[in-house]
Amino acid sequence: MNLLRLRYSYGVNSALPSNPYQALTTYEYDRDQRYNGDMGAYLMGLGNDKLRWQDTYQHNIGVDLTLFNEILSVQGNYYRKETKNYISSLGLSYSHGFPNYMENIGTLRNVGGELNVSVNLLRNQNIMWSVRGAMSWNKNTIVTLSDEMKRQNEETVNNQTGAFVYLQYKEGESMDAIYTFISPGVDAATGEVLYMDRNGRVSSDIDMYAKVKVGNEVPKVNGRFSTMFRYKSFSLNTGFELRLGGQKLNQTLLNKVENAYPKVNVDKRVLSERWEKPGDVTRYKGLNNDKNTVANNRFVADESTFIWRNINIQYDFPRRICKYMRMERLSLSASMMDLLYMSTIEQERGTDYPFSVKPSFSISCTF
Repeated sequence: MNLLRLRYSYGVNSALPSNPYQALTTYEYDRDQRYNGDMGAYLMGLGNDKLRWQDTYQHNIGVDLTLFNEILSVQGNYYRKETKNYISSLGLSYSHGFPNYMENIGTLRNVGGELNVSVNLLRNQNIMWSVRGAMSWNKNTIVTLSDEMKRQNEETVNNQTGAFVYLQYKEGESMDAIYTFISPGVDAATGEVLYMDRNGRVSSDIDMYAKVKVGNEVPKVNGRFSTMFRYKSFSLNTGFELRLGGQKLNQTLLNKVENAYPKVNVDKRVLSERWEKPGDVTRYKGLNNDKNTVANNRFVADESTFIWRNINIQYDFPRRICKYMRMERLSLSASMMDLLYMSTIEQERGTDYPFSVKPSFSISCTF
């Protein structure tokens, strides 16, 4: 064992809004216009004299470990962060003259950690090979909400029927929880989309108060992995990413298959997988149905994603060549980004935007 260090820290951080007039009603003189020779003043914003400091209390426990003559290094951290009197903007009606104001909306807790591991597999005069991996996770929870935040959340969310993710704020739940309607599927007799109401009844009508939590946009685990190999003057670096445990709304399927307009250019699944006649058991609604389908659980999918993010190859010219060319250092490198993408949610490419793989080459010299 080369190193063993245990760490603990505790800190408190307090903050107010970036603009003081959001807490204290402030006027500013209008120097550009006058009325009867007098200078006027206007409100810079709608101040909230009840606004309190946003306080964040954070605990962190960590360990640093190095073994086998620094071949293996491990660093781990666990944290718990609670923010009280969380400051956020809340919307206002047009009659106030301002679109929003700042308010203490409640208490938010974040609990998570990270683990970093580094291994030197080979290390001598000509060859060096190292591997590094990192894993992180975070879970946020709304502990309390202010009465005004609850009222605005209830008022806003239950008027939403668009084809997008519903983010609601409820005590005991995550800020990134996905709320949407439950749809058992498409009626085989009519081709209409079926929805479930609060009482469990199924029909083609939408119950605005029937949205439930169906997932969370934040992955349970984020992982990174990289390796570096060097042999004499050649070196190779490459990196990977991994996301596990989150959910996403498949916007492409909802907008370009389910809600696609069949009389223009469309995805081929519009013709092959949408309902056409009574008795068809399909995933998507009828071709004759022009009623907009709102976001529902049929289009929320679990995400497991692996990405080969980058690769870089480099050659450093020998010292004798550099010296002959009167240089301190000369190197050539080639790199490429986003080489591989594997996911349970397919990525849309080449339609709304062009997809391309872009290799790059560079030469670097130091005199």
